[in-house]
Amino acid sequence: MPPNDISAFIALWNKNIGAQIVDFQPRPKSIKYDFELITMQIFIAFQNFYSGKDDIKKKINQTFFKLPLKNINRKTSIFLDSIESPGNEDKTQPFIVAFLFPGYVSDADIKDFDNFIHKIGSEFVSTQKSLLENYYNKIIELFLLKEKVEDAEISIENYSFENALLDFKTGMEQFTKKNFRQAYIFLKKTNMKFKADHNVKLELETAFFLGSVLSQLNKIKAAQEYYGALEELSNQLQHQKYYETALFMGGFCAFKIGDYENALDKFKKLESEDIQFIDKFQFYFLYGRVFRLVGQIDNAVEMLERAKEMEALTKESEKAKEKHAKLSVELGHTNYSMAIRLVKSGNLDKKKLESYLLNTLQFYEDSITIWTDLNKFSALINIYQLIGDIFVNLNNPIESIESYRMALKYAEEINDIVSRFRIFNLIIQTLARLDMHEVIVKEIDEMLSKVVSFAFMDLFTISGFHKQLGISLFKLGKAKDALSELLIALNIYNKFEAPTEEALSTLQIIIDIYKKSNEEKYIEYYEEQYNDLKEKIHALKPIKKETFGILGDVKEIFIILDDGTTLFSHAPNTTFDPHLFGSFLCALQSFSMELTSEQLKVVTMGEDQFTFYFEEDRPFFVMGRSNLKAQNVQKPLQSVYKLFWDQYNQFLENFDGYLTRFSNFINLIQNT
Repeated sequence: MPPNDISAFIALWNKNIGAQIVDFQPRPKSIKYDFELITMQIFIAFQNFYSGKDDIKKKINQTFFKLPLKNINRKTSIFLDSIESPGNEDKTQPFIVAFLFPGYVSDADIKDFDNFIHKIGSEFVSTQKSLLENYYNKIIELFLLKEKVEDAEISIENYSFENALLDFKTGMEQFTKKNFRQAYIFLKKTNMKFKADHNVKLELETAFFLGSVLSQLNKIKAAQEYYGALEELSNQLQHQKYYETALFMGGFCAFKIGDYENALDKFKKLESEDIQFIDKFQFYFLYGRVFRLVGQIDNAVEMLERAKEMEALTKESEKAKEKHAKLSVELGHTNYSMAIRLVKSGNLDKKKLESYLLNTLQFYEDSITIWTDLNKFSALINIYQLIGDIFVNLNNPIESIESYRMALKYAEEINDIVSRFRIFNLIIQTLARLDMHEVIVKEIDEMLSKVVSFAFMDLFTISGFHKQLGISLFKLGKAKDALSELLIALNIYNKFEAPTEEALSTLQIIIDIYKKSNEEKYIEYYEEQYNDLKEKIHALKPIKKETFGILGDVKEIFIILDDGTTLFSHAPNTTFDPHLFGSFLCALQSFSMELTSEQLKVVTMGEDQFTFYFEEDRPFFVMGRSNLKAQNVQKPLQSVYKLFWDQYNQFLENFDGYLTRFSNFINLIQNT
């Protein structure tokens, strides 16, 4: 097992801003898990475990528990306790030590490391210093040693053929019982013996089962070696069943590790065979998916159509229904790929593009019928959110809200709190664009009444709710109520250690309300607060003019999160809604990555080009509109990117959905 299959971190929980990562391993951070999000999930799980208790904070004493994180295929060992808050002995701050192990590792194996994790947590309580690196390295060494011992103990000296046959039988029994680690020891030893004796037939049998065992243990690269040997041996012995299996599983393993070209090589060999022993639906489905991922869309469509023919022959069953749903989702993704290809071509046929998107919707909605029947709520959350995003891109916000509401319904059904707040923010953003402020007021009121029960909900999100509520009340002419909500938001923002742009924009709205009623005394008071806060923010984030250039040949800019949210746009020459347009182009960008594993760098439309600028491991990108003949594009986009990151990076890793904090960014650009 490579060391980076295990990761670990220590995180404090701050009720104001949520998770604060104290330390993590391995360094540099080679695993792209969102530790802050995982921390929130862990605290929510802990809260749910103690649901119904009057004071959850009193329950945060030394606790140790295991938590499966199925979405990233990891098992987590968690030590949870509290430390004294710095400078305030009367208050405590919860923290966790979390170790993330591969999902296939047995609970018994993980338990062997509980003592180390306890020591890390206990020492952090007493010293408030992290010794994570020392213990992490010990755990990695022990893990690797255990694996080496398994192989080191395997010796075939004085190992008879008869004993090998008995061990092979034992290995098969363990395999049948799904005791894969035990099966591995017996099968590995017998494979070594049969190979040494040049017993090709039995070497073939053990290679097949070793590949299967390692696949079950999620050791994909090791499994590949045995499937490679199986391919060679089965071809030599003309064993059709194992030859088909070797090609299919070899391709599957290559697909799992992202080696798509190797996967296609295996599948092309298998396609040339008269397939008798492999599930043809699974083969064509996976073959089509790999073609889509490498951008060969026509081939993807052909293979998925073959999968559809195979699926039609399947008898009615729950498994058959799942096949149909997965195929519908894949066909939907493929139609999205065709839309992306059309945009990339520069020949933007809007009717054709809309046709692809509507086909995508139809396939997604087809899957919904089945997922609903099978009560697959997680799948329903994802599909409904995708459909909502598509309706936004089709400039149909009413339909998008309905889809988001369905996603929210299923998130509530399974108490997926993280998804609930993410989708709720999408709904509020869309309602705000439609100026449906009465609905916003009603829904945020309801959400705020529920937030009280979430002890670990961060105050920044809550303050954002109050702020949006105040904005909507102001739009409805209810200035007094609006001020009440905005002042609640402002008071929360003022509790944060660092001054925020969000507090600044809240103050601006408060000033605007008092200006409307000509209340000079309050205008003067809050303008003074505004100017003081602005100076503090400027001092905290000094901007050097020489660092940033002007926009040059870039006529318009869009700044977009990886998930498709348009954070900021400056599009004075665009006649349509820049948020919807930016969201549409961003959707093409994100689907390009998802469906073709390739980032869009330039999109050409008529006489304009849209150029994208990215930086590795940051959650947003800048898109600029310019003339086709423009030369000075990349450098201005890079400057805008750096300026935006320097000013707002603290809000981007766990973006809460509130956009007004970015509204004055154009002033920063103009003043550089």
